Formats: sequence, structure tokens, C-alpha cells
Amino acid sequence: MGWGDILMAMGDAKAVHESTGKRIVMPENRVFSGNTYWGAAYESLEYIIRPDEVAADEDVYPFRNGIEITPYIDWSKSTKNKMHFVPYKPKPAELRFSLQMNQQLTNLKRKLGEFIFIEPHVKGSFSAKNKDWGFENFQKVVDEVEATFVQPSYGAALLRGVTPIKTSSFLDGAAVLSIAKTAVMSEGGLMHAAAAVNVPSAIIFGGFVSPENTGYEMHTNFFIGGEPCGSLEPCKHCQSAMKKINPRKVAKKLKQLFKA
Repeated sequence: MGWGDILMAMGDAKAVHESTGKRIVMPENRVFSGNTYWGAAYESLEYIIRPDEVAADEDVYPFRNGIEITPYIDWSKSTKNKMHFVPYKPKPAELRFSLQMNQQLTNLKRKLGEFIFIEPHVKGSFSAKNKDWGFENFQKVVDEVEATFVQPSYGAALLRGVTPIKTSSFLDGAAVLSIAKTAVMSEGGLMHAAAAVNVPSAIIFGGFVSPENTGYEMHTNFFIGGEPCGSLEPCKHCQSAMKKINPRKVAKKLKQLFKA
């Protein structure tokens, strides 16, 4: 469970709060009680609280793992080698940045002008190889589109011709993304951040998971169709799916989004 799941839960929490008026209690576990999420993402959201913050007479809405958290996965059918997905439409989360960060973003925007945010890397999780479009394909997109590209810099390889912006956390990257004109990346945490900060983006899905499970209508989703694989081990189906996504088609869509 990572930032993508956190942001989907935050989006659902916002929607439930708006419809019921209740504050949302996130489950007390190693993921949601950790400083990473509470301090960075939840602290400024008054409608998301910890279990120990609930008043004795307060009517709250408790989120539960596997139901309100990761509702796009059928855990009863999933195994250690394969995820079983179910239809789900995530709702954009709400991300708030500090006054200091907003000032830095204003200065950065003034310096760079309009730009395209690009992230060619995928999180090194068990499904990473099946969600990796390939560094060289992202490079082809950069070479094809005449625009300023910004890539978060945190020690991973940088594409040629991009402007690197140093980031020390996921939310640093999301903050830079928030001032982009458009973006391109693989399905994952930053895709959900793009929805949260309302940046129309080109998203590489491939064949591991479908936009019907985790995608947003505001994005252009590159998916080969059919049943998503869900394999947690490297598989030929996912490799084949990624090869079918043409960098020129992705570049063409980015040009349209950048000029819109």
C-alpha cells in the first residue's frame, strides 16, 4: 500500500465528508498512523482524523481496510502472485501545500513558464516490471515534443533534455506537478496526485491494471484493452502490452494537452 492507495482513500474521504458532514477516521495501522501520511497529507485536512481524536459524542465515519481502503481490489480472490481487480472510479483527493511551498512554487512557475511534468520511473514494488513502459520510450516522447519538460530529481536516471527539479519526498514531486500544464507518467501514485491537483495528463497503463479499476476520466489513459493482468511477477502479457503503446501517439496527445 503506497501513495496511490492513500490518495484514493483521501478522495473517497472527501466525498463521504461532503455528503454526510461526518469526519472520517482512518484505520489505526502501520500505514495510516505513520508520520509520512499524517504529517504530510492529512494534517491540514480537518475532515480526516485519527481514532484517538474522536470525541465521545461525535458521530464519525470509520474507513476500513479492504472496503474503503483499496476498494478496487477483491482480496478474497487475490493471491500472493496475482491481484484481482474490480470496477472502481477513484475521486480526486485534496492536497494542500504549506505557505512556504506555495511561495516556492510561485517562484518556480515564474522561472520556468509553462512546462510538462514527466516521470519515467515506477516505484520499485512487486508489480514494477509490469508497469514499466521503459526509459527509452519516455525519452522518445521528450525528443518528439517541443516544450519544457520537468523531471523530479531524487537520484534516479534523468532523461536527456529535461529540467531536473530536486525533490526529497513524494509530496515534493506532487507540488511541482501542481504547477505543470500537463504531465506524462505511468499508472501509480503520481497519477492520483495529478488528479488531486487537476492536471490533465497522459497515463501509461499497459496491461497490468485497467482505467476501469484506478483511472480518471480527466486523464488520457493508454491501455491495450481486455482483462487486466494483475500479475505480481514479471509476465509476457504486460511486456507485450507496453510494446503496443506507441511513443508517437503519446507525444501527439501531450502536444494537444500542452497547447490546450
